[in-house]
Amino acid sequence: MYENIFKLYCNKKQFLIFLMGISSGIPLYLILSTLFIWLARENIDISTIGLFALTQIPWSLKFLWAPFIDNYKIPFLSNILGQRKSWLLLTQLNLSIFIIFLGYSNPADNLMITAIFALLVSFFSASQDIIVDAYRIEILNDNSQGAGAAMTQFGYRIGGLIAGAGSLYLTIHLSWEKIFLVVAIIILFLMILIIFVIPSKNNHVTSTKNLITPFKEFIFRNSFFKILLIFLFIFFFKFGDVIAGVMANPFYVKIGFTNVEIANASKVFGVIMTIIGVFVGGYFVKVGGILKALL
Repeated sequence: MYENIFKLYCNKKQFLIFLMGISSGIPLYLILSTLFIWLARENIDISTIGLFALTQIPWSLKFLWAPFIDNYKIPFLSNILGQRKSWLLLTQLNLSIFIIFLGYSNPADNLMITAIFALLVSFFSASQDIIVDAYRIEILNDNSQGAGAAMTQFGYRIGGLIAGAGSLYLTIHLSWEKIFLVVAIIILFLMILIIFVIPSKNNHVTSTKNLITPFKEFIFRNSFFKILLIFLFIFFFKFGDVIAGVMANPFYVKIGFTNVEIANASKVFGVIMTIIGVFVGGYFVKVGGILKALL
């Protein structure tokens, strides 16, 4: 059993997926956690901070431009790196640039500029998620998809530790501008590892059918009742994160917790519990399938 688990998770492809998961998790936690704490420390009005939850919109609407990313090849770069890695290079470069701009935006004086850069970081982060998810599915066989999803989530949470707890610990020694600069450098370092150091095959073939076929299959394969259940599940699954997650960090600040205390309780302990669940869940998916594992 243990040998099977080791083989399932410990290989080159899963390590690549783990690194991509880290790169995906960093900007998400940076925007929806660290940024909100920074705004609260700058004494931005709590109702205004709440409006920054709108920066989540790109993650919700990324399906709109996913077909474009899936079907359009970037000239020159695609021939050298493959379609997936060329898009990763483009999105991760932009992520790094706009994270730096966000850090130097000074929300106390230029809140609108901060909001614009936060939205741009969210857009490129959502675009990166599209590529990472598609790439993971392509390079793994069916038996490894559950473990791949687990490695993605493991990387995601490590990224959360870096951008969440790590950033808060750094506030003891560094200004917010330098903290965002450090995060941008980490993204660049991960980009080099993912794209240039770790080789992987990219057999993706573009097809205009990809734009329509999945939607048609979903609609015609399922009854109205089943489609309704799926949408209700998605809604309630994310409801807690949307309502409680966004405003939790400003609340911690307002009632007097320090950045280190918030990092220890919310960013470290919470992430460790999630990581344990991720690996247990990934193994159950392989053994019993997605539905049984989910239940």
